Amino acid sequence: MRKWFAVVTGLVLLTGCSTQLGYKFADTLIEWRLSEYVNLTSEQEQRIDPAIDELHLWHARSELPLYRQQLMTLRQRIANDELVEVDMQLLLNDAYSLWDRIRYQVEPYAQEYLPMLSAEQRQQVYEKLAEQLDERRERVAERTQEEAYQRTQERLEENVESWLGSIRSGQRRYLARWLQERDDMRLDWLEYNERVHIELRDVLENTDGEVYQTRLRELILNPQQFRSERLQSQLVVNQAATATLMFELYQSMDDRQRRHLLRKIDGYIADLDDLIAYYEDNE
Repeated sequence: MRKWFAVVTGLVLLTGCSTQLGYKFADTLIEWRLSEYVNLTSEQEQRIDPAIDELHLWHARSELPLYRQQLMTLRQRIANDELVEVDMQLLLNDAYSLWDRIRYQVEPYAQEYLPMLSAEQRQQVYEKLAEQLDERRERVAERTQEEAYQRTQERLEENVESWLGSIRSGQRRYLARWLQERDDMRLDWLEYNERVHIELRDVLENTDGEVYQTRLRELILNPQQFRSERLQSQLVVNQAATATLMFELYQSMDDRQRRHLLRKIDGYIADLDDLIAYYEDNE
């Protein structure tokens, strides 16, 4: 379901020094992404464009300050060496809650605009979602589990280096253990997406009455219901392993890595300050 909502809100989440301009033009970028899924009529565009602008403005004025507040708290606790292991899971929970807030904000717009799609437009959406799923399925089939492991390890090391500036040998051992402890969810995640796509198609083909509204609301706000028990269990295991890894990296940082991390966070805070001020000044 995230693929579908990325059409509406995905690019609204852009922050950082290299993406401030992208964030300011996120409404235009979202419209471009939307055109990849469906060809809207001129009348539909005239009705949907203001909704995208509203979502963009809501995110800028309501959500960016939350991001800033969380980063400021995190920065202070890192600088004072006050983080404990449970904080890492709380950080992950905060990230998920921010995504939930976006879903709640999007849901009324989906209720209003999705029934406007014609049969031909709905088919365009189904075909695009199927195409994306096929591409992901091909990528899974093309790589053995060992190849996927290696690719994940490379990306993980790049991400950690971007935050810490470097990785020491002991920290690499933490990364290697994290990879070994994580369950391989690729096939289970594909199955989950297939279930969501089937539900979305069934909902959009029956858009009359309260039953439609209830089913669409549940699909948007609670897509987890379509996860298998195995996938849900895997997610719990992987999230716990991620929280442990984050704390181990935090505890193992030397002074140079800590300074690099604080500068990185300071950069994001400065970018958020600029964006918040921009949207306060542009009523």
